[in-house]
Amino acid sequence: MIRIVVPNDYDLRMRIMYAYHDAPTAGHPGREKTYVLLTRDFY
Repeated sequence: MIRIVVPNDYDLRMRIMYAYHDAPTAGHPGREKTYVLLTRDFY
């Protein structure tokens, strides 16, 4: 599995989080599922 390293940039991290949390296909997954989705793709 390939994961993308995210630098310590608050704005970038927030944009990624909102993209995963607010995506129409995500169905508003909640805190736990959003965390799982993020850690699956990003480090």
